[in-house]
Amino acid sequence: MSCTERDRIRLHRMVNNPYLADVKFLVGSKRKRIYAHRTLLSCSSEVFKAMFGNKRFLQIHKNYPLIVVSDVEPDIFLDVLYYIYCDVCDISKQNVTSLFNAATKYLLYELQSRCVKFMIANMEVSEWIQIFFNESRNRRLLEVCEDQLVKRAVEVFEHHSFLQLTSSQVKEIMHLKGLECTDRRLLEGLDRWIEHQPESQRSEIDSLRLDLSRKIESYNNVHVRPSEEDLQPHLSGVIMASRNSILYGMGIYTGIDCAEIEEAEVSLLIEIGCCEKDTIRKSIQLRIPERETRITECFFNRLRLAEGDMIKVKVHIVGMPSKLRKAWCADSRDRTFIVNKDELKIVSSDNARFVTPVAYLIYDPVEQ
Repeated sequence: MSCTERDRIRLHRMVNNPYLADVKFLVGSKRKRIYAHRTLLSCSSEVFKAMFGNKRFLQIHKNYPLIVVSDVEPDIFLDVLYYIYCDVCDISKQNVTSLFNAATKYLLYELQSRCVKFMIANMEVSEWIQIFFNESRNRRLLEVCEDQLVKRAVEVFEHHSFLQLTSSQVKEIMHLKGLECTDRRLLEGLDRWIEHQPESQRSEIDSLRLDLSRKIESYNNVHVRPSEEDLQPHLSGVIMASRNSILYGMGIYTGIDCAEIEEAEVSLLIEIGCCEKDTIRKSIQLRIPERETRITECFFNRLRLAEGDMIKVKVHIVGMPSKLRKAWCADSRDRTFIVNKDELKIVSSDNARFVTPVAYLIYDPVEQ
């Protein structure tokens, strides 16, 4: 149920209002006193629910808790309260990382998603680099940051802020997995950085370039001789929900136009994680090729997605014999992953070697 503007005005008046408040917080280094209401906090956050549902905790505080919050500044804590009370939050470049950290602390998943959506739309390359080296305490934020640096690798290497990094920082960025740039652009970025470094760092620089050359050579060797596991059809990527939806299955390609290939039983491994609050892991047995239909629908536990949720998807077929795999891939050269729908949008995908086993996602948009 959505909150009307009149409801928001009423709830806005309750934020940090001592009237009928039943919990007080001492927030930040200066211990600013902030009032709140336990019922509203508990309905929005599992952290607060566990805290205020603990009888021993309430006995110690005599049913009127006074809680010290030293790792969140007062203005950010108030932003969190406005989000909990009114479902509104003014996100800006100045507060987004602190707000994301606070949302992580109190397990406010939708607020996390709003912050991620804002950062992806508004952050410059230099800001992502700064977050990458300065915000190490929040693993979820680092994952988002690494994903952006990987996808915008060419911009990173061409940006003037890249020239100001230390050799260890440059090495850390260049060793990120899956950088979306060619080996040539990678080496050009390193050479450009080298030109702006003092001669006194020559030994470190030579070591860095040698290390990168070895990494590229090793990477190319791996792709020349892929392992049997790497050859299996797979998909990994990130999808963002553009509106509230329920995801409950996917269509998997199981039919091929090749009568000579014998049927084989394979395992389909599915892993879907949504903002750290839900993770679905399931193994499904399939017969390939399926003679009567080209696509088999696989269902799992329903996963509720809020607007802005980032969904990590991994789908891997295991145990497909070599002859069947070649026929399956040859039969499906024109297959592509699900098209960008209005409700679920592809943010990134990795399917470098073979066509994806996924034909489509099965989901229902939820009416607002």
